[in-house]
Amino acid sequence: MIGGAWSHRFVVYVDPVSSDLKFLTYGSKFAELLELSQKPIGDFPINRQLPGRYLQLFTEGCRDAISQAAPVRSSGVIVEYGQIELYRAAFMPLASRQNSSMQLVFGSFNRRLGPNAHASDAVRTMYNSLIDDIQSAKALAPRL
Repeated sequence: MIGGAWSHRFVVYVDPVSSDLKFLTYGSKFAELLELSQKPIGDFPINRQLPGRYLQLFTEGCRDAISQAAPVRSSGVIVEYGQIELYRAAFMPLASRQNSSMQLVFGSFNRRLGPNAHASDAVRTMYNSLIDDIQSAKALAPRL
C-alpha cells in the first residue's frame, strides 16, 4: 500500500472500448476513506468497488478530464444516512503514447465528515467549523 505524499492519490485506467474505469493503484488513506481493499482489484471496474455515493463523482471526473484534456476539480457535499460528508477531488489526464488507446487519469481525493444532517443546527455547525478552519489557515500562513 502506498503512503506518504501518495496516500490520498489514485490512478484510473479508462477503457476506451467499454468505458469501464479500473483502479491501477491508490494510496493508503484513499483506500481507508472509501473502504477499499489494500490493493486495487484490477479485474473489477470501479463501479463494483466504490461506495455508490461516489460513483458519479469518479465517473464524471475521469471522463471530463479525458474529454477536456485538462485537470478537473470537484468539491461538494453528500448527505447519506443522516451523515454530512464534504469532499474534494481532482482528476488529471496523463499523457499517453502516440497511437495508444490507453487512457489514464491521475487524481486525488479527500473527505471530511460533518455533523449529522438531522440535527437542527447541522448547517450552522458545519459553517462555523469551516470558518474556523479558514481563519486558522490564514493565521498560520506567512504574511506577504
